[in-house]
Amino acid sequence: MAHAAPELSGPAAQPDSLSIELIRRRLASALVGGHIYLFGRTASTTELLARLAEAGARAGTVVVADDGMDLRLSVLFRLAGALGATPVLSVLTGRAAGEALRQTPLPAAVRIECATVAHRTDWAILGIGVNFGAIPGGALQRIDRNAFAAAYLNALDRLFASYAAGGASAVLAGWRENGGLDARQ
Repeated sequence: MAHAAPELSGPAAQPDSLSIELIRRRLASALVGGHIYLFGRTASTTELLARLAEAGARAGTVVVADDGMDLRLSVLFRLAGALGATPVLSVLTGRAAGEALRQTPLPAAVRIECATVAHRTDWAILGIGVNFGAIPGGALQRIDRNAFAAAYLNALDRLFASYAAGGASAVLAGWRENGGLDARQ
C-alpha cells in the first residue's frame, strides 16, 4: 500500500530518482518492461526508442528519461498493422495513465501529455510525459515516480493484452464505460 510522503519545502526539495530496479520491483507485466533503458535529460524518449526499434529491440522495451522532477517514458509494441491501430493505441495510453493516477498518490497539479507514434507498419511507440508540477503555495511534494511508472506500465501491459485478444472493441468498450479517459475523480 502506498503512503503519501510529507511535504518538502524550499529549492532543495527534490523527488526521488527514477530507478530501473525500483520500477521492476513493482512490475507485474507479461510483455512490458522486459528491457528498460533509463536516461537522464533527453530530447525525446520516443526518438531514442525508435532507434532501438530499428535496431531490433523487442516488444515491450521501455525508455525512461529522468530530468529530476517529471517523468517521460516510451514503450515499444510490435504488431501487424501498427499504423492502422494508432487511434486505439492512443486510447490505451490514456486509459493506462488514468489507472496509474488512481493508484499513485500525486499532487493536484499533474499534467499528462500522451503521444502515439507509429513509424512503420509493424511497430508502434506509445509515449507519455508527466509533469508533476508544484503544489499551490510553492512547496513540492515528494513523488514516487517509480510507483507511478510501474502502475502505468502494468496498466498498459494489461490493456494491450486485452487489445491483442479482443481487438479494438475490447479496449473501446472499457473506455466508453468510464466516460472517456479514466481520469481521477
